[in-house]
Amino acid sequence: MLITNVASECGSTDSHYKGLVALDSKYGDSINIVVFPCNQFGSQEPLSNEEIFDFTRKTYNAQFLVMGKIDVNGPETHPLYTFLKEATNTHTDIAWNFSRYYFVDSKVSEPTPHPPTSTNLNAQRRAQSTLSTTLSLSSSRSSSITGERA
Repeated sequence: MLITNVASECGSTDSHYKGLVALDSKYGDSINIVVFPCNQFGSQEPLSNEEIFDFTRKTYNAQFLVMGKIDVNGPETHPLYTFLKEATNTHTDIAWNFSRYYFVDSKVSEPTPHPPTSTNLNAQRRAQSTLSTTLSLSSSRSSSITGERA
């Protein structure tokens, strides 16, 4: 599973959504992509949950899970992001939209940092590496994360 925070009006939205869609297209049968919209960075996610869902489907034909808007930093940090930061010993705040990709299999692996100006090439390499390791361990194991779907 790949988890990251997203925003529809970030300067990096287009390149990262295209990269996430490419990852999903290539590895969708083997890895789940789950994105969490967040409006904490420059108010770059002003859309409602329904509008975000429509935006991802209509603009990028994204078929991965788009969850409801959450906070990834501060006193209202969603419990999932608190867990991810603790599980990877990265207790620092998320820097920006799309800036940290978490890969989750039987454990949470170290996050893959992605400066907002980067592409998803490192995430693709990480997905390949994670998948080859994970798939060799067990093809029947699954993970799920609950949350409000956008």
